[in-house]
Amino acid sequence: MSESIGHLKDAIISYLGRDGRFSGARIIGEFPDTEHPGALCNPVIVVGLSRVDIIPGGFGDYYGENLGSGGGLYGKSANVTIYFDIYSPSDSGAQPGERLYETLCDALIIAPSPFGFTRMWLGAISGDRSSASNRIRVCATLRGALTGLETGLSLESIIVTKDLKKE
Repeated sequence: MSESIGHLKDAIISYLGRDGRFSGARIIGEFPDTEHPGALCNPVIVVGLSRVDIIPGGFGDYYGENLGSGGGLYGKSANVTIYFDIYSPSDSGAQPGERLYETLCDALIIAPSPFGFTRMWLGAISGDRSSASNRIRVCATLRGALTGLETGLSLESIIVTKDLKKE
């Protein structure tokens, strides 16, 4: 996974922004710093965090050696659910939003992507009067690891001082 959950959202926004299939849509994070634009002319995809579930990692939370530093990696597994609110101008109907959902599936589930999404599903269509748009909520789940580096000394050898067979 990435450095932080916020970094993960930024990486997803950047990744989708570089994908030419989304060139007609604006892709932004939840709670943007910009003012609400009013009625939409083009689709907007809002990327946000829906849920994070932390679960124990395997082998006592040990993930292996970090080859760059020589220390061990320890951490927890995380199931992260990201939402994508797709807003499309209401005068264009629901089709643009549904097509963007299919494109999200192609970009994040079907094609190889750096995120490892394992599941994506479509929610209900609703209207948003303030932006004169239709909104479709799409959710996607990925599993990652939240790791930290153990900087203690690593075990290099074991010396047996007693032969257990003779006892």
